[in-house]
Amino acid sequence: MDLLMIFTVFTIYFYYLFLRWLALPVDVREFVKQNVVQTLGTEQFRPSVAAQCVAAIACAEIPEELWPNVIDHLKNNVITSNNEVLRESSLEALGYICQDISGTKLESQANLILTAIVHGLRKDEPSNHIRLAAANAMMNSLEFTKENFNREVCSSFFPLFFPLVVTDDLRYYTVSKRKLNSKMALLVLP
Repeated sequence: MDLLMIFTVFTIYFYYLFLRWLALPVDVREFVKQNVVQTLGTEQFRPSVAAQCVAAIACAEIPEELWPNVIDHLKNNVITSNNEVLRESSLEALGYICQDISGTKLESQANLILTAIVHGLRKDEPSNHIRLAAANAMMNSLEFTKENFNREVCSSFFPLFFPLVVTDDLRYYTVSKRKLNSKMALLVLP
């Protein structure tokens, strides 16, 4: 099988799953969403399965305008919670959503997404896990948030990434350096 065939099969499969999800009764979908969101921050394994579930549901519902508050809810988790795992898994969910949804469907919520990401990238954030999840979410959001930046704003984002690059943990250094090299050009190039 060639790559195009594989991509086509997966696209059709995911479209089928989205249709099946949207065909469920509203009360069932709301029950599942409520429970999946409550599961964020309770897992001990990485990456968070709950974050992946939230993102999958959001990818089906956001284009249909059926879950308008999910981005705001995830942002609030990142900004207001003292639970490190909840903050990390919420950033992971935002990253997955940004990666998997068409950017045009998220443009109106770009500022909410960026607020959560910047909060996770703060220099005084003690958790490398949170900073890495925020960096991943930032990289996944660059395609549709590029319009929110200008060269002055861009220069203020570079310092947010340097604490990730200058870390004792080789794992975070490698990932963040690679991300800086591969995608920050999106912000700088016209």
